[in-house]
Amino acid sequence: MGLLDWFKEKPKKEEQVEEKNGETPIKESFVEEKEVNDTIVTQNLKGLQSVYAFTNKEYHDDGYYDALQNQNIENRDVNVNALVLRLTSLIDQAEFYYETAIIDIDRRIDSAKRMGLTDLVDSLESEKIQVRKAIERLNKITSDIDKKEGLYLLVTNSYIKGFHKGVVEVSGNFTTRIKQ
Repeated sequence: MGLLDWFKEKPKKEEQVEEKNGETPIKESFVEEKEVNDTIVTQNLKGLQSVYAFTNKEYHDDGYYDALQNQNIENRDVNVNALVLRLTSLIDQAEFYYETAIIDIDRRIDSAKRMGLTDLVDSLESEKIQVRKAIERLNKITSDIDKKEGLYLLVTNSYIKGFHKGVVEVSGNFTTRIKQ
């Protein structure tokens, strides 16, 4: 691009984008919308954040589409158990993350004490308390799963509700075909 090219009038963007028939194209003809992969999102989160990201997802649609493919109650129960196992796995990963964090904090506390950095020691002790509270919260969630309440119900009821709506949809289509 030369120096004189700066002074030339540049074409308007609309003129560049217009199709041959004179209509401006719509977004869908150029941009392909994609769903975000939830497993990637939760892999980047650590500790309680990953557990809460998993439980805050709506499993209603998963249940609905599973029911459209297979209306068997055993299929529903297997998928609900799979959700609970994934939640339990995330809790185990979070506990390991926090246990590792405590080991690291203890090491840093010992090092800061040897150097006489009392402010840093106090800050690390405070951080350690927060990590212990997170571990207590994970233990509470695990207890709720064992008792089938709390976040367990949030995940499973969402899936089951969607599954039942899918079964109703399939059975409604079936009865409509019979009447015709």
